[in-house]
Amino acid sequence: MQVILGVLIGIAAIFGIVFSRIITTFIHELGHAIPALLLSPGKVTMYVGSDGDDAKSIKIQVGRLTILLSFMMWDLDIGLCQYQSTPSIAKDLMIVLGGPFLSLLSGSMILFFLVNADLTDGWIFVLSILMISSISDFLINIIPRKRPRILRSGDKIFNDGMQLVFLYQKRNLVPSYHAALELKKEGKNAEAIELMQNLTSKYPKKRVYWEEILDLQYMSGDIKAFLQTYDQYESAFDPAFAYVGQWAEYKIKLHDYDDVVKKLTTLIYEGKSSYVLHYYRGKALVELSEYHDAMRDFHALTLGEVEDPRALANRAYCQFRLGYKEEAREDVIEAVEHGQSHMGEIYFLAGVIFEDSDEQKALEFYKKSLALKYKHHALSFNISRIEK
Repeated sequence: MQVILGVLIGIAAIFGIVFSRIITTFIHELGHAIPALLLSPGKVTMYVGSDGDDAKSIKIQVGRLTILLSFMMWDLDIGLCQYQSTPSIAKDLMIVLGGPFLSLLSGSMILFFLVNADLTDGWIFVLSILMISSISDFLINIIPRKRPRILRSGDKIFNDGMQLVFLYQKRNLVPSYHAALELKKEGKNAEAIELMQNLTSKYPKKRVYWEEILDLQYMSGDIKAFLQTYDQYESAFDPAFAYVGQWAEYKIKLHDYDDVVKKLTTLIYEGKSSYVLHYYRGKALVELSEYHDAMRDFHALTLGEVEDPRALANRAYCQFRLGYKEEAREDVIEAVEHGQSHMGEIYFLAGVIFEDSDEQKALEFYKKSLALKYKHHALSFNISRIEK
């Protein structure tokens, strides 16, 4: 009986921890969202249960605020609030601090209640888990971490503590930096880059100037300039992990597949494994026709409660090339049905996989990919070949 009771208590504790993560993550992200709605223009999006993935999320729309709820709660990095930054460092500071503040406040209030209220053992158990989760949220986010999270989109994001460090560093930045940011907002990237390059010449150890140049060059699609700047950035700052996804994307476009595999494998073996590293190593291995190794990378990204459609489509392509055509068709159809982002790539891969069994279906997928302006050297050729 005692064994059964212990098992039941263990199960209750697990469910309590999962449920508490949902609640305290929601509270933390709400702490960012409320000041963002009050102080910043544009839309505000709250993710609870994911790092920016829309797949299988429950969507709640409240005015400018969009809340996306998912239930993959085992990772500590399970929340995100996206908003348009403001020209004011003070306003951005309040938005960033809002999350940790609300986590600490809720944890402190629960602790006060536990100490002063007459509660049953059940309530003490539940509230204790909530308190620990709230305080954990505060500590995880307020202590600066130099290594960013790489989102499924490839974007990088630092935790709240590191964002506070960056805001502190920006307080004394020269006026031309802010002028460059204004040019960036106006879409005048070339002029903004020129200003930032002048700043890196004067202040070569100011990391923020280099990162703005990388952002602008990536936005502009200037592959050669981005790679040159990245080499300088990587040699000057350690770690230069933040932009490795963009670096890998551009190196693949230049057919430098071996360089990509070598660098990303080194980073993975150093314990810096992430979605971006496995995804781009997989893409480079595909180009080298190393389909078994590539499939392992993409398969690693499909493990979890919700399979990532983009990774699933790429895994399907590897299966197709290895001769597992029925499995490939099943996987890519699932990717098409559940995908919400990178659909141009998913449709293109679906077209390739279906071309030898159903040309009309393949043509439909190719045309959908083309309509989404997906860029691949074989796309237009494949469409014209089928139509003829």
